Amino acid sequence: MTDNSSTDRVWNRIVWLTLTPLLGVLGYASLYLIGLTYHETYLDHFNISPSLFPKSSTELFTQAYLALLYIGMSWIDFIFDYKIWLYLAGLILLLLLEMILLEKLPTLIKRSQPAILEKYKIIKKMLALLSISILISASLLLIPLGANIFLLAPAFIGVQGAKISIKSSIETYKTECESATKIFCVRLLNGDKEISRGYVIAASDSRLALVLGDHATVVPLENYRIEKILPTN
Repeated sequence: MTDNSSTDRVWNRIVWLTLTPLLGVLGYASLYLIGLTYHETYLDHFNISPSLFPKSSTELFTQAYLALLYIGMSWIDFIFDYKIWLYLAGLILLLLLEMILLEKLPTLIKRSQPAILEKYKIIKKMLALLSISILISASLLLIPLGANIFLLAPAFIGVQGAKISIKSSIETYKTECESATKIFCVRLLNGDKEISRGYVIAASDSRLALVLGDHATVVPLENYRIEKILPTN
């Protein structure tokens, strides 16, 4: 009895030690994906290629925070989205199936062992090692499938967060720079000549993305001077 209980405990530890580290990886990937989809969705709305404004991991985590913040501010609309409930139901079902499998797997393996293994311990140990190798290999091979299912929610959160952010900012972007109140416009000057103006929606070391009204443009910085436009009223 003690031997069987010990075997069950060993199997449970092996299975959990194999799968638990994946949670940390998926948690990191979730925040990264939220920030990435938020960034890409936001720029795509203004027909600006996200590849022109690459973001570091730290910046994407900040974008993820913004997406979650906008989702939190509009949580009533968010929770009434049927796609969220369908996804949560499917995810909970998968987690329940995984828990049942992890709980029953050692017992199923033990019951499937032929009686001869009880007599020849060395064969039993060799098959146990083989089973462990197969389990770990199968887990690694199934990571992409499980990850894709799990990461649907972060991608959806990033997209929805960007849509909410755009909706809340679009009226501001239609306001003339001299009348701006919430955020300031900037203008690019080449000497005394104005090259472009608008609200900054993305920036890199070599270019700015500006939007004003329904027009968005990407401007190379070159040797231009950037000047903030203060409201006149």
